[in-house]
Amino acid sequence: MLTVPAVIPFSHSASVVYEKAQVPQRSLVDPETFMPGYVEPRNVAMVNFGITMDGTSEIIVQDIQFELDENSPHLLLDNTLDALRNVFPMEWVKEDSFATSLRIQTHAEDNLDDTLPRAEANGPLGSFNIHWKRVGTNEDLPSSISTITLPALKEPEDELIARAHLPPFAKLHEPFLLHLTIENCGQTRTADVGITLENTESFVCAGPRVIQIPALLPGTSTDVYLDVVALSVGYVKLPHLVGMHEAKMERVWLLVLQGKTDEVFGRV
Repeated sequence: MLTVPAVIPFSHSASVVYEKAQVPQRSLVDPETFMPGYVEPRNVAMVNFGITMDGTSEIIVQDIQFELDENSPHLLLDNTLDALRNVFPMEWVKEDSFATSLRIQTHAEDNLDDTLPRAEANGPLGSFNIHWKRVGTNEDLPSSISTITLPALKEPEDELIARAHLPPFAKLHEPFLLHLTIENCGQTRTADVGITLENTESFVCAGPRVIQIPALLPGTSTDVYLDVVALSVGYVKLPHLVGMHEAKMERVWLLVLQGKTDEVFGRV
């Protein structure tokens, strides 16, 4: 028996951050939503991908390409590799690294049963192909191609969200209005929602902290107001807002804030 030792040439890492698609939400009676093939933009996935050379031999990286899976329902918006074509070929040694990022447009899917969404059922997001050759290799020999496959995107559940409109500050032991906009971002389900603001050491509700919202239609929103009292000063995190989606009979975290922080400055 002949044993041929082999070394994995590259290691890799990947991370994903989601942001809401900056497009206006269409109404339920918009004629375009009834057209064949219509899909509603959902999120933009920011995929950050890094490669590190683990092999011991020096190599020439001739090109790196990304290909979206042919069965993927997503759309590739842009790819930083497109602006880096002029850096190839480049010579790599052990522990050299390279990073790139993708912006992927995802779309809302109607999932009326318990089956997996189409994006997860059909497999990977896509793959990076790294074309390389060892330094000193005969130029007539073809390049090696290392393929690194990215798994399917797993988007956060966001059919029901709440947007908080916060005052710039609150006074200690004095109630202030916490204005919440509850949105049903789904396409098909009407939501019966129960909302509970959890008490913390820093905030309590001056009135009812449980609110029932019946029959919130898909693509619509409603505003609710809670009287909240600050018990601490300084920059203090808001209490969690928990909802009960009665159609699904499950607890969901609802709080999504308008600003860049979930803190209120309290003062005496």
